[in-house]
Amino acid sequence: MVIMIGNVVFNFSDVILGKNLFLSTAHSPTSDVFSPSVLEKIMAGISIIGMLSFCIGVFFIMKVLKTNTLIDYFSEQIIEDLKKAGLCITLSGVFSFLVSIIHPFLALQRMIFPEQRISLTLAILSIIIGIFFMLLSKVLFKARGLKLENDLTI
Repeated sequence: MVIMIGNVVFNFSDVILGKNLFLSTAHSPTSDVFSPSVLEKIMAGISIIGMLSFCIGVFFIMKVLKTNTLIDYFSEQIIEDLKKAGLCITLSGVFSFLVSIIHPFLALQRMIFPEQRISLTLAILSIIIGIFFMLLSKVLFKARGLKLENDLTI
């Protein structure tokens, strides 16, 4: 996860900070400084928030897998973690979708790595996976209620 966050920050470092972290002044002796527009900064911020949201979602999924009570699928902790993971991954997909829709219209040829564009298919897949985790948490919540009701009856 640290590598993913570092990749996003370094990819958009010229947009956020206004200077390229990979190139020193020796490589570019001209005084032509990259000055990103406000919309480019907003898109970089949305991309970073989306990537952080994805990393948080993966963290919650890993937390579910490392739980000692994995045998009890109906525990409240697992249900809440799956719900949070689904919400974070869906949010990441929505942000990626926004960026992939807006990106072609902005002509962002000044980015460090212009070949790294977010795929629309990947964004939609991320939204679908997030919704799946949220539905799974709702199903487990309902099953937990039925299990408790069944345990209380004879």
